[in-house]
Amino acid sequence: MKVALVADVHGNLTALEAVIADLERVQPNLVVHGGDLVFNGPQPSECVDRIRELGWPGVLGNTDEAVARRLDEPAVSWAAERLGEERLAWLRRLPLGWRQADRIALVHATPDDLYRIVWPEADDAELEAIYGPLDVRWRSTATSTAAMSGRSGSSR
Repeated sequence: MKVALVADVHGNLTALEAVIADLERVQPNLVVHGGDLVFNGPQPSECVDRIRELGWPGVLGNTDEAVARRLDEPAVSWAAERLGEERLAWLRRLPLGWRQADRIALVHATPDDLYRIVWPEADDAELEAIYGPLDVRWRSTATSTAAMSGRSGSSR
């Protein structure tokens, strides 16, 4: 099964459309989004609308949560104003974790913390402590492309 993970769009519709064009070429069986869809880019509303239109399942990212809660920072307020209440409500409804049966588990950062950073140097014991409850064998993060949890004994 070919799975594509799209994350950290950050309101960049041009980049999102480029990824979508590539996905049309690659033809994955499943596309999921890993959050951080709206903050820090020029087109947060358009990004939300496009991802909703595509029907991709996904999770809440830490910057999505900041915008949805309307944290009192100028850039966050700017994004929240452009999104409007209906899109903000959609963001608030995104889960912290998503699963496809027992095959795939998706979280933005860690199962219990949207803001926690797991560094590439994390060893198997740390990965097991963080992600073990998800029963995962592999993970991908913004700071580390892939790392083994050490449970399966194989490289993927």
